Amino acid sequence: MPLNYISHKENQALNAILAEGLNNGALALSEMLNKNIQIKTPDTKVIKLRDLPNLLGGAEIIVTGIFLRFQEGLNLNAFDISTGISGSILILFSVDKAFEITSILLSSVDYTPAIDPKMIFESALGEVGNITGSAVLNTISDKLKIPINPSPPAVVTDMAGSLLESVAATSLIEDNEIILIDTCFINESREIKGHFILLPDSKESILEILNKLGAANND
Repeated sequence: MPLNYISHKENQALNAILAEGLNNGALALSEMLNKNIQIKTPDTKVIKLRDLPNLLGGAEIIVTGIFLRFQEGLNLNAFDISTGISGSILILFSVDKAFEITSILLSSVDYTPAIDPKMIFESALGEVGNITGSAVLNTISDKLKIPINPSPPAVVTDMAGSLLESVAATSLIEDNEIILIDTCFINESREIKGHFILLPDSKESILEILNKLGAANND
């Protein structure tokens, strides 16, 4: 199901730039960890945010999310959702998959065992979100030739319904239509499935991206 307010060709252009950004994120993770990391994106779909808990296993299932805000411009503190490109990125994992991906990161870095394990877990996941989310935003920024500024990542473990309600409050799009990309982080024989979600603050944010990409307005 494509976004219903843009053309098929524009949907294809948007999907292509997001896939390229995730591939760039995999390259950045590989360089940082000195390991071969791939991110496969087997499926992209558009759904209502309220329907996402059902895909995750129910509103009460516990998930871990990495959340970033982004906005066109150089200063995220001067945040204004009425102008330019703005929105949120949410990367979701089941709790066991979140621990699995942090184990890959922590096997490549030195850390002090005395540090709070929860802090280590959240810091490692935050780095995954920061690198992956920033790679997507940098890809968009480079193609559009405009600065897009991400916020620091926030890591939250909560019931899917509660977490997504908080995310929905940031968007002005009616019914909170989101772009959901099923992702699979691959390292050697390990495959860690998750979800990459782009939630624009408004339809205008997506249209602005497409206008600046030069995608055709008609099929």
